[in-house]
Amino acid sequence: MRNQEISQKICPQCGSVLAPNEANCDKCPNQTLSSLSSRIWLAFGLFFFLLSIAILAATFWYVENRRLTKTNPTTNFTPLINTTDLSSNLLDLSKLSSQDLLNMVPVKVLSRYRTSLGDNLPNQISVVNQNEDQYLVLLGLERIDGDDSNKKFLASVFKLEGGTLSDVSKETLPDELDNFGNVTAEFIRKGPDFDIKLPVKMELFENCANVECEQAYYIQEVAWCGADYQIGIKNWSNDPFTVLYIFAQALDQRTLPLRERDFVANTLDPLISQGFDRGTNQKWKATNLTTDNLFQVKTLDKVSYSLSNEITSITVNLEKQANGLWQVTSLENSELAPTTTIESAPNN
Repeated sequence: MRNQEISQKICPQCGSVLAPNEANCDKCPNQTLSSLSSRIWLAFGLFFFLLSIAILAATFWYVENRRLTKTNPTTNFTPLINTTDLSSNLLDLSKLSSQDLLNMVPVKVLSRYRTSLGDNLPNQISVVNQNEDQYLVLLGLERIDGDDSNKKFLASVFKLEGGTLSDVSKETLPDELDNFGNVTAEFIRKGPDFDIKLPVKMELFENCANVECEQAYYIQEVAWCGADYQIGIKNWSNDPFTVLYIFAQALDQRTLPLRERDFVANTLDPLISQGFDRGTNQKWKATNLTTDNLFQVKTLDKVSYSLSNEITSITVNLEKQANGLWQVTSLENSELAPTTTIESAPNN
């Protein structure tokens, strides 16, 4: 039998002979602890390595997600409808306060308006709902050459588009408004429509020498038609001085137009047909015999005026009727007697 060589392992710690399949010496506790400690440190190292990778991955995800959110904040959801249409459909101008509406108007537009107190505000704000469109109308006065005592009528129209107001004044306002010049605006709240009070060029009356004088006026209607404004009917203003001018014009022309019928009593028709002569280019001098206070005139129900020229002098009496209209009711010829009333028989 051939001798077999058996390799032996010797423990380096204690010198004991180890079994062929024995890796560690059972007699040396330090060897066992050293092996266990190596395994523990290896596990800890692997754990911290994996933890570091996880932290780096989480940090990268957080930074990238923040960057995408700032760049495109709507990427987290898909809107059901267009956001522009949403704001336009939900915004109802008629439910906003006057201040909220003014906050939507450009400052450069408001700066043109001037109230009697000197504020940059319009006198009237109106909202117009036309089918699915919404309009904002501003009416007021604008200073002329920076003078608060010299103003003219001013109007602005805005259309709600995409949640904001778009100035459409040039497209919606009639060109005639620019020709009115320096006028006194009278705003009557009757919806989107409005009236403008225009002074009459009084060719029959002498110019007043006082600073404050009575003036005859037209009332120009401006009506909202569909999607813009149109010039409407021009009527006489219902005040005593304007009615006096209507009557003087009827005397001069010896006729009374049908539309002015309600301003003159029927009993005066024969006098109108007869008329009163005046010289070429001669004008009437009109004097208020009741009061020289223009504000008091608005509170009266009866007013008398003197009309005179080089040929004739008469007193014209006016009264406010039950329907609120002023009317010339009688005449007095001051050259004959101050209390003599000129009456005429009614037309058959």
